[in-house]
Parts: sequence; structure tokens; C-alpha cells
Amino acid sequence: MRGRLVLPCALLCVVAASVQAQAPPAAIQWARIPAGTFQMGCISNDARCDGDERPRHAVTISKPFDLMPTEVTVGMYRAVAKEVDEQPAWSKTPEQPVVIVTWDEALAFCQAVGGRLPTEAEWEHAARAGRD
Repeated sequence: MRGRLVLPCALLCVVAASVQAQAPPAAIQWARIPAGTFQMGCISNDARCDGDERPRHAVTISKPFDLMPTEVTVGMYRAVAKEVDEQPAWSKTPEQPVVIVTWDEALAFCQAVGGRLPTEAEWEHAARAGRD
């Protein structure tokens, strides 16, 4: 089992566009992300870019998918997992993002709502929203 971590970015789930996701009581909404090709990785003059994000390269997402448009909140997580480990002071109310979960807990949450964790390429494609 992987150790506990503070997620570097928000916990989001993805589901295939052809699958009907099962929303927990805290009603998850899904945003359709179209298939497409984009340039993944850093632009050449980005000084903050690490070696894992180079060289920039074309990636094709061949099928549309649905992604949560907002991060999993403490309230959403509690509706599925029933237990939430101690969260930082800035993330304790039901509307705040859940941030201290293991990879296995994040995976279990996504599976419980009928989805899975997004791949890095899916996340970047959605985050870029058609922009370079």
C-alpha cells in the first residue's frame, strides 16, 4: 500500500463517455471532454519545466470522456468513504477539497462512483481546454 500523501493537485475522477457514472449522494456532475490531439509537455522556454515533461510531443485522446469539473470535496468523499482522515485546517468543511488520501483511497473513491483516476494525458488534455 502506498503511503499517505497530500495530493499535488485535486482528486478528480474520469469515466468513459459511453458509461453512465453512478453519483453518490453528494451528486457528482460530469463534464464531457472531447477526443482530440494536443501538445503534451512544457514549452521550450518554461524554466520551471522538469525533465519528465520534455520533449513536448503530440498526444491523441481517441475517445471522449467525462471528467469531474471540480475536485472531490470532503462532503463527496464522506458520502462514499464514510471516513475522512484529518484534513488541513484550510480543508475541513464539506465544500472544501479532500487532500490527504492515499492513491488506493483515491482509486477506491473513483471506482465507487463508477469511474477511475484520469491518466496524466487525459488530465492535461482537459486542463488545456483546447489551448496551447
